[in-house]
Amino acid sequence: MFTQDQLLGFIRHALTLAGGALVTNGLFTESELLEAVGAAATLIGFIWSWRVKKSQETIEEGDI
Repeated sequence: MFTQDQLLGFIRHALTLAGGALVTNGLFTESELLEAVGAAATLIGFIWSWRVKKSQETIEEGDI
């Protein structure tokens, strides 16, 4: 299985690849792409962290 860092790295690369195609087709500028990928990576990381912590709370409450 992959670690969280490996999966987030894969997601960042996938976003960059997809964004590169959008820039090539003229739908985004390079600076817009960088902002969008950064925002998406931040949002994904936030949601991922929240879900991991929420599942840990559930397990800890069940153990008591």
